[in-house]
Amino acid sequence: MAETANELTIEQLAQETGMSVRNIRNHQSRGLLPPPDVRSRIGYYGPDHVTRLRLVQEMQAEGFNLAAISRLVGGSRGAADRLLGFALVWLALVAVTVDRLRASAPPAAVPPARYAGTRTG
Repeated sequence: MAETANELTIEQLAQETGMSVRNIRNHQSRGLLPPPDVRSRIGYYGPDHVTRLRLVQEMQAEGFNLAAISRLVGGSRGAADRLLGFALVWLALVAVTVDRLRASAPPAAVPPARYAGTRTG
């Protein structure tokens, strides 16, 4: 059993995120998810793991493939580079959301044009 409420086994992490254990392990092998804290041969995952998996899910829903997500959020880069990667991902997600909102919004009512020299009435 986990020592604190913030520690989850891989099965609990899968339930929390709605992912399968197999997909979580796959994401780990691709570098999308950092390894768990291992104690007594049991891996424990924390809130950062949940957040990372939810980010990956959101990015996949927005059309990013796993290779692109891995380049943006994974790797052995420094903290500043990772932060920049997260900022770029966030901006990309905002841009996609704005585009979707614009596409789904009804067209704005345009008042009739008034031209110089034309008579109305």
